[in-house]
Amino acid sequence: MRKTTTFFISTFLLLSLHAIAGTMAGVYKVGSVTNANYPTLSAAIDSINIATITGDIILEISSDITEPTNFGLGKDMGNYKLTIRPDADADRTITFTQAAANAGPYGHFVIGCATANLGAALSDATVVATSNVTIDGYANGSSTKRLKFTTSTSALTGSVILNIVGGSANTTIKNAIIENQATGSNPRCIYITQFKGTTLDVSPSNILIENNSIKSVPTLSTINGIGIQCTKSGTPTNWIENLDIKNNSITTSGNGIEIYYANGADIMGNEFKVQKQTGTGISSAIWFRGKQGNMNVIGNKFTETSLLATSGTVSTYTISVSASASNSFNLNIFNNTFSGMNRSTSGATALNQCYIGDAGYGTTKVYNNTFYLPALTTPTQPGYYNAIKFTGSGKIADIQNNIFISNEDELSVLISDPVTSGAMNNNIYFLRAGNANAKVIGSYSTLSAFKLANTTLEVNSKSVDVNFIDAAAGNLLLTGTSIQDVNLKVPSLAAVTTDILGKIRNTLFTYAGAHESTDFPITSIDKVVAPIGLYATKDGIDIRVNKTSIVELFNLNGTFIDKKIVDDVYSHNLNKGIYIVKVNGVAHKFVK
Repeated sequence: MRKTTTFFISTFLLLSLHAIAGTMAGVYKVGSVTNANYPTLSAAIDSINIATITGDIILEISSDITEPTNFGLGKDMGNYKLTIRPDADADRTITFTQAAANAGPYGHFVIGCATANLGAALSDATVVATSNVTIDGYANGSSTKRLKFTTSTSALTGSVILNIVGGSANTTIKNAIIENQATGSNPRCIYITQFKGTTLDVSPSNILIENNSIKSVPTLSTINGIGIQCTKSGTPTNWIENLDIKNNSITTSGNGIEIYYANGADIMGNEFKVQKQTGTGISSAIWFRGKQGNMNVIGNKFTETSLLATSGTVSTYTISVSASASNSFNLNIFNNTFSGMNRSTSGATALNQCYIGDAGYGTTKVYNNTFYLPALTTPTQPGYYNAIKFTGSGKIADIQNNIFISNEDELSVLISDPVTSGAMNNNIYFLRAGNANAKVIGSYSTLSAFKLANTTLEVNSKSVDVNFIDAAAGNLLLTGTSIQDVNLKVPSLAAVTTDILGKIRNTLFTYAGAHESTDFPITSIDKVVAPIGLYATKDGIDIRVNKTSIVELFNLNGTFIDKKIVDDVYSHNLNKGIYIVKVNGVAHKFVK
């Protein structure tokens, strides 16, 4: 009887697995827990590769998983979606350990090429547009990053954690922790690969990389870790479209983001740290290599660009731009804060550092940014130290409404050269350390001397010291006497409608730098003032009015959230916190 029962159980399991492999839709548990549908993510992905997809699929990671071999998803999902997320509000880690690179596309987890084809070079037959894939580090209903993708620390050659290949569209990677610890060559977290074959000429599109912790700082200091990198296979002519990278924390020992073969990109609200360990060459928080469209760098915090050791000539940039006649992109650098540049080493040759390097090719607009150059740990080492560094003949730029402050007296130059084509005006400059060796622009130690020799540039710019909340920690929001400082007032630029906090700027005049330094205009802080009522709900706030009213919602520091015209009740979802509600221009404090 026992043998018969065992036979029927085994048969049932085989039939169940066959059914899963035949058609797939719904929620599947992945991990080493009881009743899991698949023991590993690779097993689940391989089932999707051969299944008929009949509905949306959710793979819920229910335990830590070790993946000893690389795998790929090469499946036309049709109109259906694949979501990979934790099953609960608990930490889940997927660790990749394969020590050798794929013979075909790099990647521990490849989207756009099936597992069976990772052993050969990409071809028309193996590149499959695999669209509508979402990796979400939040469990359903939670708001904490729980899903982590990482590697072992052994020498994983060509280690790439996630690779999006070919014509794959609508890929979202959000709320996750992606950390490459491999000590092989150039470990990368996210790869975006274009493909040109015999007939196919395709590139990924509609890529959203949002609210992730991305880190590639290997334990061996000779390795340059990379966060996000665009690459190609063959010679494609169709570029990456709609690349959106926002609100991430990106820490690397090499390049944070490398934009290449892209038709525009939006890089917004991220925090970058570059920790160059040793070696030679250039490392950048963002490296623009081309190709076309609008490259928007808006509202980011660059809090560290440090050079820790060297074996030769080394350069660390925050934003670097490759000079190429084939590049036709417009570079818009608005509302960013730049801080944390330092060198704590010495070397036999030059150590070069700047926040924006090789600028001025194509159309470059640098508006309403705040630059802070701290005193260097090792200031006597040869090599330049700039906020903006122009090279060659590429001095074409528009630089307006920025703040430039230096605490380094030994060798800092805020801007290496004046522009030869474009504008420089309404900027704030200040050298705090005494000006013995530091320069404002080029060889000029003072702004007045520069303006005397360059009568068409910096006509309305000023020399003003500025108070920051905590410059050493990278917080360059204005404080103290710099709040509403009339010396910082500048004409508003139509291209910059908000500040780094999302606060709406005045349309006639604003304040220089990334932070709109006006106190929030609170005329009342009553929790309830007739004729309105403010009520906390389970999900947020209800605002009840007895006449047609304009309702505006802000967080406590004045960042705009929403605006509506209402006749009765206004509702909005809010997290716990303190908010400012304006009804017909009168402000009220609301606590959720």
